[in-house]
Amino acid sequence: MAGWTDFAVITGGASAALVGLLFVAVSVRAEHIAQSKVLRARLAQILTIFVGVLAASIAIALPNPAGWILGVELIAVSLLMAASLIVLGSRAERAATVAPLERILEKLNPNITTAALILLGGTGLLLGFTAGLFLVAIAALVAFIGGVIGAWLVLVRPAG
Repeated sequence: MAGWTDFAVITGGASAALVGLLFVAVSVRAEHIAQSKVLRARLAQILTIFVGVLAASIAIALPNPAGWILGVELIAVSLLMAASLIVLGSRAERAATVAPLERILEKLNPNITTAALILLGGTGLLLGFTAGLFLVAIAALVAFIGGVIGAWLVLVRPAG
């Protein structure tokens, strides 16, 4: 896994920073967000994605004696992410009304893609393919782009 430590440091730092910025975005629009169960669930999904990428970065940065061990760690991260995202998604779907902003966040949310790419990357490592880490890198890009756009929409879109 030589050469991936820098990626883990950069991605982990970016994930942690985005978690903090998401909290800032939520605090700016707290009153609006508090009124919408769907919006709270969608923002929790974005938080889960950022924390999942952070956890994957930590796993990559750990001194793993074998690639398959990192594969198991990444699979565990992806399964925990997927379980959280499914629960949060079902909460959002149970809401009676869905405002336009909430509908946009539902379509934009990169949740399944991010979790699936980390799962596939971990499975590749488990099977001995170190190129599986490139799937984790793509997952990080998908998570960052989708999450940042989602957080931006929450900040700039009017209520409703």
